[in-house]
Amino acid sequence: MIQKTLVLLSVLFLITACKNDAIKTIGRSIDNVDDIVPLDSIYVKPYDYRNVISLSELSISTKKQKFIDLILPGILITKARHVYTQKKLRALLEKDSTKWSSKQKRFLYDLKKKYKTKDINSLNDKLYTHPNSIVLAQAAVECGWGTSRFFLEANNIFGIWSFNEKDQRIKSKHHRNGKPIYLKKYSSISESIEDYFLTIARGPYKDFRQQRVLHKDAYQLIKYLHNYSERGEDYIKQLKIVIEKNNLIQYDVYEIDNGYLH
Repeated sequence: MIQKTLVLLSVLFLITACKNDAIKTIGRSIDNVDDIVPLDSIYVKPYDYRNVISLSELSISTKKQKFIDLILPGILITKARHVYTQKKLRALLEKDSTKWSSKQKRFLYDLKKKYKTKDINSLNDKLYTHPNSIVLAQAAVECGWGTSRFFLEANNIFGIWSFNEKDQRIKSKHHRNGKPIYLKKYSSISESIEDYFLTIARGPYKDFRQQRVLHKDAYQLIKYLHNYSERGEDYIKQLKIVIEKNNLIQYDVYEIDNGYLH
């Protein structure tokens, strides 16, 4: 029994370093809703959940809070990584390019490739993030507060499609133009959120990206997400309602506990 408990604890609380060394995350698997750690402070421990469970049997209010408890740490982990990468990029650009090391050149090359841009100056803007309330609202809308199949089976919060057969992915029950649709499968909540931010950075959301550099007013920013969904303005109205009704603005001040940052 003791050995089983130790093994379980090692799985649930395994602390791992991030790929870019910005933060130490706490990998956590869950078997029931009690394994989702409640948010009890604006300073959040970086739990990176490896799997999710159905919240459909909970009361509406409990389901929504558990969903936020599950998703917000992953949002904050991703944002901390972006801040770290921005700092590295700015430090590099302030340095004489003739003195860049091979490692620094590789860092810049990989970053431009990842964000599909040849413009060094645009990289910083693409690395900006936006208020937690917007991410939470979109997450809630896209996966039905954690009830969608692609969320439950693939950690896919935002219903992001896969067009590459080499991706980890699952097949949708729907088709588009007679062809099957596939959705990406992620190893953790933060990986799903990172891909969401990457989608915003590389997709047709230039106006949104420009505006989020200038200010952090969630209600003003969502107006520039009209082309995120085929529903256009109706989608924007829904995001506004979700933010207002659930007071998601309160989470905009939440951040990762500094004790886990490098």
